[in-house]
Amino acid sequence: MFAQITALLPQIKAAAQEIESERQLPTALVARLKKAGAFRLLIPKEFGGLEASFEDYLPLIQSLAKADASTAWCVNQAAVIGTTSLWLPAEQIKAIWADPETSVANGPPFAGKIKPSKLGYTLNGHWGFSSGCQHATWMMGAARYSEGGWRIAYFKPEQVHFIDNWQTAGLCGTGSFEFTCNNIELPACQVADAGQPATYDNEMTRIPSALLFGCSFAAVATGVAQGALDDVLEIAQGKLPRYASLQLRDDPDVQRFIGKAQARWRSAQAYLTMTVADAFAEVRREGHITHANRAALRMCSTHVIRECAEVLDLAYKVAGSTGTGIVLCLVRPVCYFRQLRNGTHDMNVRADLDQTEFVSSADFTWQPSPLAGVERVLLDRVGDEVAVATSLVRYAPGASFDPHKHALGEEFVVLEGVFSDEHADYPAGSYIRNPPGTGHTPHSDPGCVIFVKLRQFDDADLTPVVTQLPMQTSAPASAQHELYRYKDEAVSYVEVPAGQRFAFAASYYVRELLIISGELDWQQEETRRLGPWSWIRMAPGQPLRINATALITGASAGLGAEFARQLAQQGYNLVLVARRLEKLNELAEGLQGEHPNLTVNCIAADLNDKQAPQQIFEQTQSLGIEIDFLINNAGAAGPDLFTDKPWQPHADFLQLMMLSVTELCYLFVPGMAERGFGRVINVSSVAARIARAGDCHYGPSKTYLVALSEGLGLALKAKGVHVSALCPGFTHTDFHDVAGMSEMKAAMPEFLWYSAETVVVAAQADIEAIVGALDARQQVELTATLLQLCDKRVVGSSALNSEERRAFTTHGLNPERPNSDGNQSRQGVPVIIDAEVPEYRDRKTP
Repeated sequence: MFAQITALLPQIKAAAQEIESERQLPTALVARLKKAGAFRLLIPKEFGGLEASFEDYLPLIQSLAKADASTAWCVNQAAVIGTTSLWLPAEQIKAIWADPETSVANGPPFAGKIKPSKLGYTLNGHWGFSSGCQHATWMMGAARYSEGGWRIAYFKPEQVHFIDNWQTAGLCGTGSFEFTCNNIELPACQVADAGQPATYDNEMTRIPSALLFGCSFAAVATGVAQGALDDVLEIAQGKLPRYASLQLRDDPDVQRFIGKAQARWRSAQAYLTMTVADAFAEVRREGHITHANRAALRMCSTHVIRECAEVLDLAYKVAGSTGTGIVLCLVRPVCYFRQLRNGTHDMNVRADLDQTEFVSSADFTWQPSPLAGVERVLLDRVGDEVAVATSLVRYAPGASFDPHKHALGEEFVVLEGVFSDEHADYPAGSYIRNPPGTGHTPHSDPGCVIFVKLRQFDDADLTPVVTQLPMQTSAPASAQHELYRYKDEAVSYVEVPAGQRFAFAASYYVRELLIISGELDWQQEETRRLGPWSWIRMAPGQPLRINATALITGASAGLGAEFARQLAQQGYNLVLVARRLEKLNELAEGLQGEHPNLTVNCIAADLNDKQAPQQIFEQTQSLGIEIDFLINNAGAAGPDLFTDKPWQPHADFLQLMMLSVTELCYLFVPGMAERGFGRVINVSSVAARIARAGDCHYGPSKTYLVALSEGLGLALKAKGVHVSALCPGFTHTDFHDVAGMSEMKAAMPEFLWYSAETVVVAAQADIEAIVGALDARQQVELTATLLQLCDKRVVGSSALNSEERRAFTTHGLNPERPNSDGNQSRQGVPVIIDAEVPEYRDRKTP
């Protein structure tokens, strides 16, 4: 039955970008769809339709949506709304569908009225979202009848005025314009009473068209979600994200997200299929649909659409920041189906979260809102008047806003004046979070300006907040005050004294900054001075800093070189320290070739030498360099306490592993504290928590670094300096080869190892984390237990039996996953100790 339509799927998919950009279906494609009967799928055969069953119809709509959402939407709108013609007189039904070009478009009535006239009826009104109107031959409008009830009216497109205001990303091709008509005269045969039985009675006319639409909208949603998942799977096959050693397909987090998305999509599709089948079976059996099945269809369609929106969110988490192509594939349908929940159309402003954006207060253009006396600056926005939005809103004295509910929450800061509602008055400096389900009636007697974020809460985030920003007229040092935290969202108020550096390291989440007072020189492609109320949104992986410099010891290879590569990518200037100057120069030359604006200084120093830390400090001073990020990475395996003679190698080892680290912190950290910003990573080891026979130097020296980091972190956390001990386990670097441990390395099972890229990415992410749920010692003890298991069972054998695999899984390793060769492999997660607080975060490896 559908062969001619399904044969068009490759053509539809190939035309998807054209459909979106041109905002309509191509004329040639429309002609082929009409010839195949796509716009009359549900019309009885005796009137020239295909008379498809609804159970067969929905999978076809899903297939069309997988190829292109706009095409599926237009076909579905025409097919379902066409069934309303079955209420017209039989001769009129035949007249409408006798033309093989027939296609019907309609829209929900904003204001439609119809009344009797000498010729039949007079129609006036305004309708919205008339999908497919550009290729329609008939329009249908529902209108209130002057004598009570509703009438459906059929009329020609040339009798109405279209309003081209449709810009919904992802469905631009539907051309869902609004339309109006003014006193058009219609014959009685083109008007019908929607409250009476249909002229042509069949199963399609026994189910309200609103329910048919709901189920078919859900089918469009499942098709779009299926297409997005297919796109993600295709990308995952060959994508190697920046700083990662694993392709997306081999990343356990990616596999988890895709598995979760697939499960939700399959269950949603099955739920829709089952519910529709049950409802139509009842109609065929009983001759009508019961209230129970009406409720079931409504609940099902709503649930399926929401599930598909969540599937798209999961797909975007996997691939959304890997490139602009997937953003085009996924963001637009996500936005639309969120709007479908909310009943809005789209007005996008800086809606791509993968782009860093800023708006300077010097460039503000205040726009009127729908309410008198209320103006706004749109910072970012997805939606119309009901939107996921970030804005500045200005109330004139005495202005007010309509009562409203916060379906997905409201968060705002009062920047000027006094903002009021029925609950309280909020002066400048107030920070308020109104969680989902709350509501109020805002107004301002003296006038005010607020910074507000709408519809951006987690559904389960139900904690209200009313507090004052801890503003000071002049702060002696940078200070960060956390205002609120829920899951991965954190809101802080940061004070930065004049003339001091200000920096945020790169994050794997979007970050936003609002300048409340003062000025900030922000360097993007060029330096901009941003004044009060200016706004910055940083894309994932994008740091914010002004001329920050990182010093890395042991930078010639391994973790040190990887830190250099990643920090250079983020825009840090570098001071590289190691014994091998030629290796440093080689690394520096490569980095400067990739990043021409980067400043890299190389210092040859042997940290076994007691004089080395002071010499490094003096060289940075002579160059006029202030260090913002100190990475103490230099290290070695060390001598054996009982067999290696004389004592000097032991003294040199302790100087390298402990005293040089302490002295470098002593020399560089006070400047960080004075400037109010700094980051210190002391590279320790999981060996810090494991007592092993014969390890009398290496493990104890790493234990010292953990204790040093904890103490420094507690002392410095109020001064803007974060200190962390990085405690990796087995990492793929040249450490083991240099230490003469190649045989031991070869004997260890592959799943215990992880890459330098993974370790460095995790280290940078975790040094920014302040609060977490898992105590560090619990995490380390899990890993220590695991490595004790290794000592007893695994060393010398690369194979694990099922009992041993269960033991390893119990102790926190990632689940089994296929590698690129189809075999099974595992990968550990580096242990990070954030020494700022006594509680630590169990973060996933990015």
